[in-house]
Amino acid sequence: MLSRHVFCFFLCGFWLFVFHESALAQQPNYKKLFDYAEKQSLIDQPSAQISEKVLQAYDKVISILVQNRGDAPLLLKAYISTGAYLQVLGRSKEAIPYFKGAINFQKKTHVIPDSALFKPLVYCGNSYYLSDQLDSASYFYSQAKEIAEKYPQVAEIERMYNTMGLIAYSTGNYIKSITYYEKALTTIQARQKVDYSLLVAYKSNLASAYRHLKNYNAALTLYKEILPFHIESDKINHNIASLYIAMGDNESAINHLKKVKYEDLRKLNDFGKTYLQQNDFAAAKIYLQKAVLFNKKINGPHKSSDYGVTLKYLGDLYLKQKQFTKSLASYQQAIGNFLVSFHSRNIYNNPVNFNTAFNITELLDVLLAKAKAFDLLYQQQGNTNDLEASLAAYFSFYKLANHIERFYESDEARLVVSERKYATRMRPIAICLELYKLKNDRKNIEEALYFDEENKASILSLNLDEKHIRANNVPLNLLEQETTFKESITHLSIKAAGETDSLIIDGIKRQINDLTIKLLSVQQKIGNINGSLKDSLENSGVNLKTLQRKIAPKTAILSYHIGETQMLCFIITKNNFSFVTVNLAKNYKTILDTFYRAAESFSGKHSDRLRLDSRELYKQWMLPVKEYIEDKKSLVIIPDGELNYLPFELLMDNDGNELVKEYFISYNYSCNILQNSKKNKAEKNASILSIAPFANGKNLLAESTLGLARLSSSKAEIESIGGKTLLDQDATKRNFIKLAGRFNIIHLATHAYANDVDPNRSFIAFYPTRPDSVLSFHLFQPEIYNLKLNKTSLIVLSACESGTGEFVNGEGVMSLSRAFSYAGCHNIITSMWKADDASTAYISARFHKYLSEGNMLSQALQKAKLDYLEDDSISPRKKTPSYWANMRLIASLEEPPDLNYNVYIIAAVLLVGCILLILKTRCRI
Repeated sequence: MLSRHVFCFFLCGFWLFVFHESALAQQPNYKKLFDYAEKQSLIDQPSAQISEKVLQAYDKVISILVQNRGDAPLLLKAYISTGAYLQVLGRSKEAIPYFKGAINFQKKTHVIPDSALFKPLVYCGNSYYLSDQLDSASYFYSQAKEIAEKYPQVAEIERMYNTMGLIAYSTGNYIKSITYYEKALTTIQARQKVDYSLLVAYKSNLASAYRHLKNYNAALTLYKEILPFHIESDKINHNIASLYIAMGDNESAINHLKKVKYEDLRKLNDFGKTYLQQNDFAAAKIYLQKAVLFNKKINGPHKSSDYGVTLKYLGDLYLKQKQFTKSLASYQQAIGNFLVSFHSRNIYNNPVNFNTAFNITELLDVLLAKAKAFDLLYQQQGNTNDLEASLAAYFSFYKLANHIERFYESDEARLVVSERKYATRMRPIAICLELYKLKNDRKNIEEALYFDEENKASILSLNLDEKHIRANNVPLNLLEQETTFKESITHLSIKAAGETDSLIIDGIKRQINDLTIKLLSVQQKIGNINGSLKDSLENSGVNLKTLQRKIAPKTAILSYHIGETQMLCFIITKNNFSFVTVNLAKNYKTILDTFYRAAESFSGKHSDRLRLDSRELYKQWMLPVKEYIEDKKSLVIIPDGELNYLPFELLMDNDGNELVKEYFISYNYSCNILQNSKKNKAEKNASILSIAPFANGKNLLAESTLGLARLSSSKAEIESIGGKTLLDQDATKRNFIKLAGRFNIIHLATHAYANDVDPNRSFIAFYPTRPDSVLSFHLFQPEIYNLKLNKTSLIVLSACESGTGEFVNGEGVMSLSRAFSYAGCHNIITSMWKADDASTAYISARFHKYLSEGNMLSQALQKAKLDYLEDDSISPRKKTPSYWANMRLIASLEEPPDLNYNVYIIAAVLLVGCILLILKTRCRI
């Protein structure tokens, strides 16, 4: 019985084997089929028929191997090859299922190692990137990066870095793209056998990023390095032509364009742009019309960003010919080609939602051009609707710019956008004022405030808002990782700046690049966790009602805007919003500069000049607003441009009264920061950290070699303040960093240096434990940015030049004090110029005394300065502004001390007095 069962089993097995072999014999040889597809896929410019045959062959191979579950490595390769071929054909969306097929297949089988996932993950990310689906692209790239971190020698890792550079480039984040391009280059250069075709491609990409950042010399150097390889010479010559176009060297641009053998939209556009820059309208039109016909042939009715550039240049051509309506029609079509979701041909319509990160630079350019065209059309025809349309285009431009700022991770990238906004700021505000004259609509003044605020410390404001939201949403370990990477990058950057050996500098740069990529990875994780962050900040801005609720009854905010010919000042109080405009004096910049130089001078020779200029400046900047602040006691000044260097306390009316005697004065960067900062309340029991590294002068090396002189009054200064004090050798950089975040008030009585050329080289000096290493005792500005000072309510920088630095358009003075604001402390007393040790100590001691008594910050500083000026024991020679007017308070809105308590005490005393009087009277009766 058992033998019969065994015989049947073997018989069935035999017939199954015969059937399987027969079935395989009927199937085509899949390996030959795969080889055929691979060879045919290499044909340049294949016909549609050949392409379909290749795809059919790949599909057949996949079908066979899926059915018989054999040859797993070839099946994986077939998936990847099919998707890659579809990418070559420009059918990226169709490629995605094949790459996903490869990924899913690998995960189901244990035969193929994890490292094999790298290529399909990168290619899948590429397909999503080419399909304008950045979120999905980023997801697959992050998966690929995890594989790369696990297997550092994985093949084609440089392609991933290059593609990530291309994504950053496409979103206009050229600084980020450089990080990835350089990583791709160092990866291939580290190999024994260098792929020169990749080397040329990556250096060309890097040069293009430098070109967009206007670093033309670096870009040209790279192009000259790769031309001798004779690889992709046409494309390189084309890129060099684009560089010369950007530089305005039209002759060189044309020479290089003529060397380019191929014909495409970019080449025709560049010819058109070159002739347009030469005002050769006829030649420009010929090439741009050729581009229109070429696009019709290649793209048909489909949208194309290159065709969007054609339309933009046509709009520029019509604009120069004063054909404004035709210009606007071209610009409108260009917007539609740059922004896939926008379809309106109505020139009065603008994009509202920007759901793409591509073509950012081109979109900004065309929206700005559209605003200018409407403005010129209004000036030609006088139709108010066109002026309003110009303003609407500016609003769209700013909305896009804000979207980009929130999309970018680094301040450096955001600053590129901020400077573009700043370059446009004059005209939209002028249009708002003109519309107000025409329509008498208060909304236009609020719109003017919006544009003004967009150009005042918008990046600082964004960072502060982000920090607040992140603190409540992002896991602490990710924030700590981000801080660690930032600190390491800062440390290496400072180290590189002090090096002279080029080999050492190159090595440090490679380390910085690797750390930056790791930082970007962490920031991407933070962005994924906190996805709503950018949306929540998208519509942030000044809300007048919210701001006014925070303003005390006796306080006024004066926010200045310096236009081309007029000064505009917004006056914001608890119950009113007003504005004034005054024509600017032609020599106002000269007067401001002369006044500042005289104020900081200790010579005393400029007293008469100071008095004259202070009256003149009072007439320009304060007299026009005087009637709006008659009943106010506290002023918050938000300066613009050169006004950042003006000490308003010194301004003097015709009766000789200085503002320091009339008002409590503080400063801030913007209304937006004031609105979003906590109000200051008087603190009587605040914890204090006081530091004086150069009090006793024992460190002769610091004084003689390092130029850090003894500050003889600083010991008495910090001892009078109280709290925890660190003197001399205890006042080290390390101790400060360790302790800073634990105290409410920090007082630094030390040296500081402001570098107006490179703000990152500005520093605060501590005790030199290692005089041979500046990193050991200089706290550089970028290091301050990394501090965590959310608990700190006030920092007093009793140090020279801590309030000065490079002026950056749209952001203000990049000073040490601004760095402390970024670190989380909203109230800083800073020095506008080199301070006198004794006078600074006197004012600081009085300031802390008044602060401990419950006075507001601005009130305490005013009282301290007046005490100094009224103290008969101080020589009149030392009462010139250079000794006392350097100390400036940058602060949030303040809440006056609660006077109700005193009222209650007085009332109680009066009541007791009345009762005693009554009792005494009764006793007499």
